[in-house]
Amino acid sequence: MRKALKILQKILFWICFVGLFIVTGLTVLLKVYEDDIKQYAIDALNQHLRSKVVVQNIELSLFYDFPSASIAFEKVLVPDAYEKLESADTLFYADQLFFNFNVMDVFSGDYKVKRMSAHRGTLRLKTTDDGQVNYDILKPSEKENNDSVNFSFSLELLTLDQIEFSYQNFAAKQFYEVGINQGLLSGDFSDNQYNLLAEADLDIHQLKSNSFTLLKEKTAQLDLNLAVNTAAQSYTFSKGDLMIEKMPFHIQGFIDSSLIDLSISGNDIGLADMANSMVDESLEDVKAYEGEGTIDFISTIKGERSVTEMPSVEADFSIAEGSVTEPEQQLKIYDVSFKGHYQNKQENRQEELEFKAVKFKMLDSYFNGEAVVTDFAQPLIDTKMKGNLDLMKFQQFFKFKQIEKLGGKVNFNIAAIMQFFDPEYRTEKFQVTKSDGNLLLSNVSYQGTADKLFYRQINGEIILNGENAAAHQLSIKTTNSDLLLNGALKNFIPYIEGSGDLGMVASIESDQLDLNEFLSSSEKSKDDPLSVFELPANLNLNVDVNVNQLRWETHHFQKISGKMLMSDRKVQLNNLKLAAYNGEVSGQLNFDNQLSKGNLISGNMRFDRINIKKLFADWNNFQQQSIMAEHLSGTLSGDIEMMIAFNAYFSLIEDQLFAKSNLMIDSGELNELNAMKEITAYMRSNKALKMLMNKHIDQFEEKLLHLKFSHIDNEITIKNRRITIPKMKIKTNAVDVEMFGWHSFDNEIEYHFSFRFRELKTPVEENEFGIVEDDGLGLVIYLTMFGDLNNPQFALDEDERRVNRKEELAKEKEDMKSILKSELGLFKKDSTIKEIERDNRNEVEFIIYDKEDGREEEEDDNSPEKEEKKKSEQKNKDHSIKLFQKWKEDADKKKDSIQYERIQ
Repeated sequence: MRKALKILQKILFWICFVGLFIVTGLTVLLKVYEDDIKQYAIDALNQHLRSKVVVQNIELSLFYDFPSASIAFEKVLVPDAYEKLESADTLFYADQLFFNFNVMDVFSGDYKVKRMSAHRGTLRLKTTDDGQVNYDILKPSEKENNDSVNFSFSLELLTLDQIEFSYQNFAAKQFYEVGINQGLLSGDFSDNQYNLLAEADLDIHQLKSNSFTLLKEKTAQLDLNLAVNTAAQSYTFSKGDLMIEKMPFHIQGFIDSSLIDLSISGNDIGLADMANSMVDESLEDVKAYEGEGTIDFISTIKGERSVTEMPSVEADFSIAEGSVTEPEQQLKIYDVSFKGHYQNKQENRQEELEFKAVKFKMLDSYFNGEAVVTDFAQPLIDTKMKGNLDLMKFQQFFKFKQIEKLGGKVNFNIAAIMQFFDPEYRTEKFQVTKSDGNLLLSNVSYQGTADKLFYRQINGEIILNGENAAAHQLSIKTTNSDLLLNGALKNFIPYIEGSGDLGMVASIESDQLDLNEFLSSSEKSKDDPLSVFELPANLNLNVDVNVNQLRWETHHFQKISGKMLMSDRKVQLNNLKLAAYNGEVSGQLNFDNQLSKGNLISGNMRFDRINIKKLFADWNNFQQQSIMAEHLSGTLSGDIEMMIAFNAYFSLIEDQLFAKSNLMIDSGELNELNAMKEITAYMRSNKALKMLMNKHIDQFEEKLLHLKFSHIDNEITIKNRRITIPKMKIKTNAVDVEMFGWHSFDNEIEYHFSFRFRELKTPVEENEFGIVEDDGLGLVIYLTMFGDLNNPQFALDEDERRVNRKEELAKEKEDMKSILKSELGLFKKDSTIKEIERDNRNEVEFIIYDKEDGREEEEDDNSPEKEEKKKSEQKNKDHSIKLFQKWKEDADKKKDSIQYERIQ
């Protein structure tokens, strides 16, 4: 046993020794002939290739594919080989390229490469629009020189490892990108006729015909057996199996120098496998679809073989009663059936993908229709579809990013033609060239992720007609509002696409409309930049509005009606009517949105019987504290003409505000107004006023704190940040006051008051003839209030007193002239003097009575007592003269009183 073991050890030793000797000898031998072998290989490549091959390094190895020897080319680059074009782009590149030959060829001197392998490289085949190719790199064979070649190719095996292959035919609009992970091609490539066996593990990055992507980012396995005839340039598929994902396809037919005749079929392709093939494999943790049903597919490729034109390609596919289930949320699409047909552009026909008898159900919804897709560069989709949608199910499953809540049912029957301009990079860019049909909405609800407003109970019908649409009894509710829309929408489809203006002629009705819901402030930070207020320029509206109850901020209006016109960022509200504060408002408003130039509101409004107390309370006392709602009562009527300017960010420009209003206040009251106490406080502080009015001030203050007036009528103007009140007379329960003044937006004031001292006397004066009434004369007190409204100053108004005296003297002069003209006939030529209008109510009628019986005697011209009558008339005349003299004395006394007032 030990002897046998020693013999075995010797045998192994000699085997190893001989082997090592042989390897060492071959290595030395290859080293000796290395330069020659490299040169032979380079000469052989240059003899067969048109392009110059750039190699960074060449190594000769015995160990890469032992016992075969290998020439390793490192960093090999072959540029484009166009016939007429200059190009430095890459045709072929490999990190390593191995040529394997028999090591015994070293002794014969003839090196025959039978195997090749390429590792980590690219192969890019291109065809230009005019048919030039970049892969015409092989030179025509030169038989006369073949005998002198020491390095030749007699390939039997080609190995590919991590090679990226692409084919771009710009003439035929064919674009293929395939990654070859592992590939093996075997055959006697040196023979004119041989069988080519090919096996490959592939990643299909993209198969694209024109603009139609057939496959993208799929794995595949290829197993081919081709009968090759190099002389006839023919290739016949005796076996052609292509497995894409889990979908098997079979290739049959032939390709020769002039014709292509192939058929590709896929029978019993699982619908679930088809669905899984559409999933983006770059996503992680994606579960496989489950389903039932199979797809039948058959395609033919026939026509002339050309580098510039594609042959005819047609495909038919169908499915019946299929179903597929999405694993994450268990979405099931069932009762799926359709028939389809594809054809490429060929001669007079257009490229087209047609779907017929499409039916399927999903998410409690039903679809039935057909569609045709043409012009895949800018796809045109002509579809007819009807069915119903359960919007809540769709939202629960798809979770649309821009939608927070969605629900309700939509029944639809639509025929439409849509064109997408860039389906690969801008899927949102499309145009609807035709749309007909209707949408019936039933209890639809919607809320966007960026919108706090929740729209609910949306019911009604939307009718599509070409580019236009109409809404019939379309009702919408929110939390606090309801709307009912009826009308026509011109250019509705272009407006949705963003390519046209929307014209709307409609009526909007509402029982409750809360504008606060629609105009709520956004979540913008105070630090965010201001944005220019901008109305949409592509809206043209003619809308009749009728709202029963409307809320805006804290304000509440009723029975609003009017017509809203909008065009080119200009809005008109015509025939506007509304009820508010127990009164009515009517008129017309204009709004002009001028973008960076600002905004302008103008118009004329009429208001009637407005409750002042409610008006002040509702508008928060107009942001002031001096006159509050609790101080006021009465009704306000009048009209206003206004022009209000805003800047581009919709802030009020106060110095450009203009308003002119005629105001009438009836049954007015001012109660417990602090300014009244300040007036009487000043009276007490002024020595002259206190001396005259001391015993009347307390009672006067009591009346001022409960001031009542029956009517005020005046014109108020707002201009240059100032409210101006012309002179007016206010008759109140306390005193009749003449006043005028102004009030600035900075709460600076200047008011002038005047009233008669006689009216401040609270006790009623009487004499033997009854109550003594004011004759309109007497001491007049003039006051002015000025400064800050919150801390006003008071003073006697000497300037206004002098102005009033001038006016009174001028009036007295005119009155005297009028008396003299009327009674004595003087100043007859002066047309400026008016006749005195007599008030017959104050005239005294004198009646003659008989002294004896006290009765009026009836006389005629023939009465015997005629003489006695004359005596009575003379007596009356004398009595009249005495009465005139008495009145004259009274007038002189009044002049003295006026003189006293002037002196004071």
